[in-house]
Amino acid sequence: MAPSHLLAGSLLVTTLTACTSYPDTVNPLVLYNKKEAIQMSYCAELADNAYYVGNEKLRDVPKQRVISGFARGASAKIRINLIEDVYQASFENSWDYAVALFNQCAIKVANVQPSRLEVANLCAQKSLIASGAHDDKSRGIPKLDAYITYAPVKAAKPYEVVDWVYASTDSHEKVTQTTWERCIEVVSP
Repeated sequence: MAPSHLLAGSLLVTTLTACTSYPDTVNPLVLYNKKEAIQMSYCAELADNAYYVGNEKLRDVPKQRVISGFARGASAKIRINLIEDVYQASFENSWDYAVALFNQCAIKVANVQPSRLEVANLCAQKSLIASGAHDDKSRGIPKLDAYITYAPVKAAKPYEVVDWVYASTDSHEKVTQTTWERCIEVVSP
């Protein structure tokens, strides 16, 4: 056998051996424990609701109409309190208001240190995109306009979320919850 073939064969065996010597499973990156992820899921839902209510406030929808249409079911009292808080708050951008609310909630409820919030915040923003895109779709706004609306949130890859929401027949609550879960499950058990 020629020396070059022997060298090539030796490299091939070494490469194959090196590539197959890794463990069968790779542990996922765990940034949040299960308790933190569950508690932050409530924060994400709260932020989604605040985003919706904030948008209604900025559209000059009367508070009582928002209460009538939004505060139903088992969480009606919580939603009414949220509506009251949002309508009393002063803000020009419901997105920033909702993101700040998520961060405050995650710190206070899930006891996640601000220095550890970056990824969860990204997941919350993806959920907010799903929330807004679902509302846009429900109002008949073209998908291209939704792309433009959420394009500034580059880290969250908004076009992927918008595409999924516009193709989905799921409810508002389901798309926001699913978006949050798909994102946070990558970094929590």
